[in-house]
Amino acid sequence: MRLWVVIGVIACIAAPAAGKDEPFGQETVEARPWRKAPKPDATGRHHTHKHGHKHDHSRSHERSHAHHGVETEHLFGFTRGSDIDTPGVRHFIADMTGRFTKRTGAYTALSQHFEYAFTPWRDFHVGLGASFARHSISGVDGLEDRRQTAFDALSVELRQRLLDRTQAPFGLTLMAEPHWGRLDEVDGARARKFAVEFTIAADKELIKDRLYAALNLIYEPEWVRLRPTAESEGVSVTERESTIGISLAGMAQVVPSVFVGGEVRYLRAYEGAGLITFAGQALFVGPTVFVTVNDRLTLVAAYSAQVAGRAEGTVGPLDLDNFERHRAKVKAVVTF
Repeated sequence: MRLWVVIGVIACIAAPAAGKDEPFGQETVEARPWRKAPKPDATGRHHTHKHGHKHDHSRSHERSHAHHGVETEHLFGFTRGSDIDTPGVRHFIADMTGRFTKRTGAYTALSQHFEYAFTPWRDFHVGLGASFARHSISGVDGLEDRRQTAFDALSVELRQRLLDRTQAPFGLTLMAEPHWGRLDEVDGARARKFAVEFTIAADKELIKDRLYAALNLIYEPEWVRLRPTAESEGVSVTERESTIGISLAGMAQVVPSVFVGGEVRYLRAYEGAGLITFAGQALFVGPTVFVTVNDRLTLVAAYSAQVAGRAEGTVGPLDLDNFERHRAKVKAVVTF
């Protein structure tokens, strides 16, 4: 018993000498190293919570859980889907469209479009684009022979989703894409061009994660001011045109990450921005392939052939004055 009393007295005397005399509330807290350091996840990044352990929710993880199933924005080829990514997601898009074959001669027009797209807030999408054009024309009636590659246009794409297909019977998005160009789209001649493509896009998941359908309604007025030429006697000529159309598309999953389908598009061309004088019509039909390469990269390829049509004032089963015989598209979408 005496031994325990002696030990207690010694401990009380030694305690003040072992520590520092610090005011209340400013005591020193000893920080000791982890016995087992926390391991970062597969991305190599982590953050700390109040309870001490560390882990990460990377952006790619958020993207993979942003939508249930397939995103339809780029699924259908020429036809547009209604989906819009969650806020903060960004895309880089490389989109090449080709138009081939007129009534006579040899005709090829290629448009290479690059776009940076992002979602600033929920249900709203912005795309900033620039385009280059390649024209190869020889022996086409009404067009000058031309072989050139040049910068073509700048564009802004705005998309507002009204109905989310995961919460409503179908998805519905309104789109407007104004673009300012310096080349005539048909023959590549120098011009000042302004056009706005308005689209109403609706789509629906028919079989979960396997079968999708889409409908687009399109209206595009266009104003083109051509540079003075010898034929115009040195006077600038302004042409006003407009196009309306409807497209239907369907895509089905054949193997994981691969969808195959087709689309039908009916287009009508008019003189005048307000659909004043009928100029021609065309019906395009063709297949589409959509491939998800990985979490960041998707590829889309589509082809359409004009199978029926008529140009006003001409004899023939197709409209090769206002439209082309063949159209093709290849698109790569990188998400980051």
